[in-house]
Amino acid sequence: MFWAAREIGLPASFVELRHQATHEELPALLVLRQAATRSLHWLWQYYWKDIDIRSGTLDDDDEVFADGVLKLKERFRHILRPYMEARLDAVKKKAPAQFLSGIADACQQCVQICKSGEATTSVLVATLLESGFLVPTSKTLGSGMESEFSLWDDLLKKLTQHQRPFLRILTDEMSIMIIQPTRLDISIDIYREAVYMWLVHIITSERWTTSRKRGNFNASCVISTCLMNPNHWSRRLATVLAIDTDDEFTKAQWANLVRLSNAQYEQLQLDGMSQGEVANIKEEVNRVNAKINEFEQQASSASQGSGWVKWQGPWVPKPIGMI
Repeated sequence: MFWAAREIGLPASFVELRHQATHEELPALLVLRQAATRSLHWLWQYYWKDIDIRSGTLDDDDEVFADGVLKLKERFRHILRPYMEARLDAVKKKAPAQFLSGIADACQQCVQICKSGEATTSVLVATLLESGFLVPTSKTLGSGMESEFSLWDDLLKKLTQHQRPFLRILTDEMSIMIIQPTRLDISIDIYREAVYMWLVHIITSERWTTSRKRGNFNASCVISTCLMNPNHWSRRLATVLAIDTDDEFTKAQWANLVRLSNAQYEQLQLDGMSQGEVANIKEEVNRVNAKINEFEQQASSASQGSGWVKWQGPWVPKPIGMI
């Protein structure tokens, strides 16, 4: 479903929300209301406003998007390239004041364009994820990303401050990037490694704590995406976010599921393994299954004293409406 959504420009968060509402607990009313609002914005940008293009009744902000995604991307590139060059120049000259001014200018220009709706924010994110911006063309497999984090962090956090949906759209698009299928060996994909490192940095770094709160970021959406689309990088990301995390709530909610998912994924790779390796994987699967069963039994016992309980006695069915 992620690929179908991507074909029409539908945000990944809509797919995740649909999956949660269908297969898991019903989301909170506040979450559903916010999703309904975002859905109306999406429908306007991708359908309703196009009707007005033919009738010549577009507002100024709508004309920005009507010009086309390619032209919009080029506008963002004209903002981001000078920002990147100015930042590098400020580092060489050790001129922090010059850099701070560049952040404010770039942010203001991007926010001004993104006022027309989330669709333009998605185009900004797509431009940032082009090779040469957040992901440097010089990156090699296994190399660090600290210089890129230093280069872009302040601008990204500033955009989160002024454009609330920005962080959600950024992490959604990054998640989709690392789960896209490929015929090549994904474990040596330099671009996906860089996107993975960005996600880990944004979601776990203390430097992003305030921005995550301001953007109402929820790691569960990213973990859910990873579990539904396991590959080398999504499994690593889910493990970092759910098992290696210091967030006890997230760990309690997701750690067992991630371990089970990893074990099941490894089960598909058993061909060519030694009997000892196969036995260890099966033992891990059995251990996780036992933990899940124990958790379900505890939850069932705890719910006996309150809430809805299945009636065990005789039952005479009656049509609805009869007394």
